Amino acid sequence: MKTIRLTLSFFAAAMGALVASAQQAPVEAVVASFVGAVTVTAPGATVAVPAVIGQKLPEGSTVITAAGATALIESHQGITTGLGSGATAVIGTHSVNAEGVRTAVIDLKQGTTVSVLDPSKRKINNYGVRTPKGVAAARGTTYSCTVTLSTGGQAIVTVNTLTGAVNFSIVGGKSIDVAEGKSANSNSTVATSIAAAIAAATPEEKAQIAEALKATVAVVATISEARKDTGDTNAKETLKTVLKNTEDIADEVSKTDKAFGESIKTDSKESQKVDDKPIVINEAKASNDTQKSVPVPVSITTSTLNITVPNQAELDAETERKRLAEEERLRLLAEEEERKRLAEEERKRLLAEEEERKRLLNEQIVSPSS
Repeated sequence: MKTIRLTLSFFAAAMGALVASAQQAPVEAVVASFVGAVTVTAPGATVAVPAVIGQKLPEGSTVITAAGATALIESHQGITTGLGSGATAVIGTHSVNAEGVRTAVIDLKQGTTVSVLDPSKRKINNYGVRTPKGVAAARGTTYSCTVTLSTGGQAIVTVNTLTGAVNFSIVGGKSIDVAEGKSANSNSTVATSIAAAIAAATPEEKAQIAEALKATVAVVATISEARKDTGDTNAKETLKTVLKNTEDIADEVSKTDKAFGESIKTDSKESQKVDDKPIVINEAKASNDTQKSVPVPVSITTSTLNITVPNQAELDAETERKRLAEEERLRLLAEEEERKRLAEEERKRLLAEEEERKRLLNEQIVSPSS
């Protein structure tokens, strides 16, 4: 009877694993386009290799853009992530479930990402950018995330939304809804307008937000150009909205800083220009992703961006990992303190013994026994 129960248990576990696998089929992101020096490190590898257009990126792949370089990563049809100059990102979970819901997670370590999600597919899009400070999640949105590392290694994450809305879940339980035209960072309690964020920013922060706007226009323009012959009008409409919102932001900024507002407009116009570069279009059917390389104009002439994103389960797991690591650090610290205390006690004991030995020796010299 025991053998039968064990066999049934094993069979049930095996069937459960098969069902789970069928429900969540893994897919691979692909390098759609890049400009400049971009490298990819495969999962488990220690050596980075130059990126190749059309290259598949399994979960755990690390993509790094050098200074002045940019890259486009396509996760699913209608889910594209642009990496700005000097960015490091790791490919997270990519899958399609039985209902056709497409999941994609980009783990941004530093630099800027621009995420462009087809709004017509918002019901089946499940996308997030994971950062050291939390996750910026969306379904049919165009937004940027930037991870800036201080000299002390602390990260500040900024999210700017150009279309749609983003939910920014910050480590510690705080959550900010970043609506269209709004901006928030990991130190915020609420989102403010992008124009207001620029007005309150330091010169360095202002430059970062301007770069994010510039990069967003460049990425959306590239995607729109790539899809103009496919019958997909959503990318074109997204570009129109992004351009209008960027111009509105520039006009608002110009009220207090005319020169900076005009520079945003100029950068926006320049970023709409594309060069003749190939891009890979991911033509997904049902839960099966197939990649087709199509030569079209492509260009990203930006340098940095802003973004944030990880799903709650992953965020909880990361928080637990950090908690356990902190407990281990404190335990080792306590052990080291105890070792030092015992060593100090032993030192004092030996010193006392040595003093006692000297005292007894002096007594023998002064009063030798007969």
